[in-house]
Amino acid sequence: MGFGCAPRLLVFALLLAAPAPLARAGALPPPGKDGFVDENRVQQRAAEYLAFATSQQTTSILNAIAHMERDLRDPGYTAPEGAIGVEHWEAAFEKIETLQDTRDFEGLYLLNALLGYGDHPYVTPAAWARVREVLRGFKFWITDPTPEVPDPDDPARDWDESIYWTENHQVLYHTIEYLMGEAYPDECFTITGFTAEPACDGVGDRTGADHRARARDFLMRWFDERRRIGWVEWHSNIYYQKDATPLLTLFEFAQDEEIRTLAGITLDSLLLDLATHTKDDTFGVTHGRSEMKDTYSGPVNDTWGIVHLLFGQQDALGYASTGDAGASPL
Repeated sequence: MGFGCAPRLLVFALLLAAPAPLARAGALPPPGKDGFVDENRVQQRAAEYLAFATSQQTTSILNAIAHMERDLRDPGYTAPEGAIGVEHWEAAFEKIETLQDTRDFEGLYLLNALLGYGDHPYVTPAAWARVREVLRGFKFWITDPTPEVPDPDDPARDWDESIYWTENHQVLYHTIEYLMGEAYPDECFTITGFTAEPACDGVGDRTGADHRARARDFLMRWFDERRRIGWVEWHSNIYYQKDATPLLTLFEFAQDEEIRTLAGITLDSLLLDLATHTKDDTFGVTHGRSEMKDTYSGPVNDTWGIVHLLFGQQDALGYASTGDAGASPL
């Protein structure tokens, strides 16, 4: 199963949003050249989100992505130059370099910004250089060495706080490692806190090509586990968003056709779950992992931005954030 372009994922998801009677066998018309939904509809939904997201200028990485994307696709909009400096993303840089929990979330957003818009003038050259530095100093996996003092501001803390072992964190770390290795295969990556050796053979040293090869093996195992056992965090109204984002990132940027195809197939299965269990943009079903905040109210679900962009059932409520972690990458 292959895909011609990323918008076809949106087309497929919009199909799945059809009212229940249409979803019955035989009720759907044959697909046209764009799929079951005209691509203009897909682009309209994307433009609507970008218009909303760029109505504010915040310092979030995802809001910056919205401004840069709209600048590229909307002739009537010009993103201001130099809006994001090093200081605006310093909290994200510090979280990554001091090995704090959820640093993989921030890492994936920075990766999307870098691969999709690197050197766009909305972000200062110094900030882009810092993004590259931080992602090349990333600790990509639990078996990699940890600096003796991961946080210089807290010398007593000598451990890595990152969570690696749940399925969403696994695919996040593997995606960041794979795509950074693919983008910079000949460069030496050195984990922050270690000293790079000229031959790239020191503690914490690996070439980008080495990272890409290792991460590819990890990803293939992860895809095989999803095929054989499905989602461990099934129907999660939090972590389905954290799975969707790296899968979409792989589909958009990976050069390896097998990785792209598996990412697309796996994302389709996730979107099918979202579509068949969504009512009024709320992912209302039993959840393998959730929190009370997400159970109380649909608009605070982490999946809300995805289903609202794709299905648009609750236009009166609209999007919850101008830097939505689901809607922005889609």
